Amino acid sequence: MTDQELIETSTQTAGALLTQARKERNLTVVDVAGKLRIAPRQIEALEADEYARLPGHTIARGFVRNYARLLQLNPESVLEAFEKHVPKEADTRISLPDQKVQFSESGNSRHNRVTLWATLGILVLTALGVAIWKFDGNLKLGATEPAPGLVPVPRAADTPAVPTDVASSADVTAPPVVVPSTVTNAGIPAAPAAQTTAAVTPEILSTPTPVSLSDHVVHLAFAGSAWVEVRDQSGKLVWSKNNAAGSEQDITAAPPLSFTIGNAAKVKMTYNGDAFDLTPHIQGVVAKFKLEK
Repeated sequence: MTDQELIETSTQTAGALLTQARKERNLTVVDVAGKLRIAPRQIEALEADEYARLPGHTIARGFVRNYARLLQLNPESVLEAFEKHVPKEADTRISLPDQKVQFSESGNSRHNRVTLWATLGILVLTALGVAIWKFDGNLKLGATEPAPGLVPVPRAADTPAVPTDVASSADVTAPPVVVPSTVTNAGIPAAPAAQTTAAVTPEILSTPTPVSLSDHVVHLAFAGSAWVEVRDQSGKLVWSKNNAAGSEQDITAAPPLSFTIGNAAKVKMTYNGDAFDLTPHIQGVVAKFKLEK
């Protein structure tokens, strides 16, 4: 009997048609299940037209189509019988046009989102903390203002005038001075500008009187960046600075003075024009020593 004759001469259901064709081809339910790669119980449900045992109308329709093809039946003819005896499922979509319905997130989704935001917050706070720490450290290392007790040497044009009636009798002494060095074209440090210090009254101004610097001069030349700290006999900070590579510095102050020099291997030092060897005082990368006189 042909497929067309099978449909036209009977009112059989799709399940009955599939069962009859399977038996005519001497196939068992297990044989068909293995070829279609579905469970034998699902083959039995198809042949019994018990589609409620299957996972929905669309899937059942797909099973019927594949089963008909396997048995070399006309799939459209078998599906027509299927549709006649099995009504289509009603539209299960939910329409809520005028109702305000709130859907809460699942526990896992909410937990994942909270975890993500918490992680991002921690990363932002960490980056901000590191930036503040580096900025504060750079301010401390880059401080160039002289410590109490040191007076920067003024330029000649900025030297204050000294009253004529006071200059001859004033007791003038030069405080400790830190003098930035300059380098000539020949590579020889130029002599620092002289400092003039005197008592000044607002009534009478005259030509400034030069005052010589102390004889105790420490000259530092930096082949690499290095940090220097100088303290007096009482432990009071006299001078501190982070010095750049290629720079030079003169420190004029009365001993005894205590020195701490970081990256000391990159620093050359002279005291009153004589070379001062830092090597015996270096431990690791830091040199610590004391100038007594």
